Amino acid sequence: MRFLLFTLLCLLPALGPLRAEEPAGDDARTESGDPKRFLSADEAKYPVRSEAEAKQFVAERLAELKAKIPGDEWRLLESPHFYCFSNLRADLHQRLIQENEALYKKLSEIMGHHEDQPLWNNKCYIYYVNSRKGFIRFTDQVDNSGSGLSGGYFKPRGRDATIGIPIEDSAKNEEERLRMALNAVRHEGTHAFLQLTGKNVPLSQWLHEGMAQFIEFWFDDKKDSQISPRHNVIAALERAVARDEYLSWDEMKRRPLGGADIKGYAFAWAFITFLYKYDPNDARKVPKMIHLIKNGMTDEEAIQTIYGPDMDKMQTQFRAWLKEAVRTKFKDL
Repeated sequence: MRFLLFTLLCLLPALGPLRAEEPAGDDARTESGDPKRFLSADEAKYPVRSEAEAKQFVAERLAELKAKIPGDEWRLLESPHFYCFSNLRADLHQRLIQENEALYKKLSEIMGHHEDQPLWNNKCYIYYVNSRKGFIRFTDQVDNSGSGLSGGYFKPRGRDATIGIPIEDSAKNEEERLRMALNAVRHEGTHAFLQLTGKNVPLSQWLHEGMAQFIEFWFDDKKDSQISPRHNVIAALERAVARDEYLSWDEMKRRPLGGADIKGYAFAWAFITFLYKYDPNDARKVPKMIHLIKNGMTDEEAIQTIYGPDMDKMQTQFRAWLKEAVRTKFKDL
């Protein structure tokens, strides 16, 4: 998935999963479905900063932000797992720091992550920029991600993790601006966590995007509203079921193909949700599956190990589950 045109974002403001959050440069994801899209070309290029070096870096970065993106005051707050920059009001900045840590805690629970296991180097660098214009300038002149037209991005440099989030000034009010930003950071934070917890190995499109949407929608307090990105994903699934246009497993494991692949995003979310619902007596099956993939198994091998060897049977069960979920408007999800 590469960058959506800003005009598309304006036309489809609720399409959170299409936020084109991809990094550029050595760590860029491809549009071809290459599963290596999140893997750094060479982690040795990005040696781990010591704590002192990290503090020096963020101090220099704060000065750079103030110099290159003038206007509202830039601040830096440090929390247990993040260096958080923003040019928002101090109270909003503090609220976002708390949301960041809440996300870290929830992802640790879901993924079975412990503090002594590998994740990102030092702390994750996260930037909240209070306008689209400022975000474009930030991505062009400061972080060099080239992601200024996105709704947010995660950029890995080895195990250095950077997340950039625009605060959409086109939103109708402050609360809506923050809700959109929180949806974005939960989506991008899941990418960062999923990729870097444990072994930093190639992961497939469906797993990355399915998990990112799953966590985003889980937290979204408006997920049953038409303003939620979830609404558009469900609409895409309803169209697919009505037309009997299901993605096969072979198709699904290479989707989504890019930022405008609405159907690919929808099926990635649906399949992850199905796997979570597959055995209500064992909520740890998805984390177990991910652990196996992170330790060298293919997606199919991990699914067969955790859920059973018959992929055709699983695909049939998935289609039946999806048809029923569409019929009930996903009311229990």
